[in-house]
Amino acid sequence: MKRAITMTCLTLLVTLLVALGTTVDAGSSASPPHSSAYGKPLPEWMQLYITWLFNGGSGNVGPVTFLPIPSGNVIGGTFTFDDPATVQGHLDVTLAPGTPFVLSVVGWFGETYLPSLGYPDDPPLPAEFFTDPSKATIKVYVDGTRVMDSTIASVSPFYYGPVDLDVTYPAPTSYGSTGAIFTQGIGFVHPPLSVGTHTIQLDAGLRVPPDSSFLNLSVYPDGVGVRYLVTWTIVVSPHP
Repeated sequence: MKRAITMTCLTLLVTLLVALGTTVDAGSSASPPHSSAYGKPLPEWMQLYITWLFNGGSGNVGPVTFLPIPSGNVIGGTFTFDDPATVQGHLDVTLAPGTPFVLSVVGWFGETYLPSLGYPDDPPLPAEFFTDPSKATIKVYVDGTRVMDSTIASVSPFYYGPVDLDVTYPAPTSYGSTGAIFTQGIGFVHPPLSVGTHTIQLDAGLRVPPDSSFLNLSVYPDGVGVRYLVTWTIVVSPHP
């Protein structure tokens, strides 16, 4: 099963957005995704973040940190369109004061395959699988305050992609992929939290029907379905 990243649990970024309708609330601390948040637009941040998830290395770019994703526990489902898996996870994180962070909410990456298999490179998914509230429920709350909630307002301002990746796997996967060539999804860059203890709650899913126009049915004969229920406890402390 190929990884669908939420970043959550396995993959974005604007500063904190509390939107009504499809517009950015002028009274919030949000930045539209095509503007620069801490010097980079959302697609560039996500390219750096997802590359870091694959390859490791420094989890910071200047003052901005890449928030780790917890290992998830599958509590049900088979990762198919008709029987989505539910993955739960929790992670404790300590940040220094004044640290913005990047987090992927839900994402997808395209792969390339062993030439001997004869598979074409994966194409991007339609954006509607991430942004259409009838197809995906996506919620992120920080200390009970809404960052995004597709049941209340459009999450389209948080959509990015597809953006190129240049990731080669150490060895081919069990289904013959050799690297990741692009990523797309939903995410954000959050401004620094105050000193103290904070909670991020994420509920996000992705369901893709078995359709050869945008899925390799040799890899996904039954489509894709996953829901992430993830929390972070973040302690912002002046003392490491």
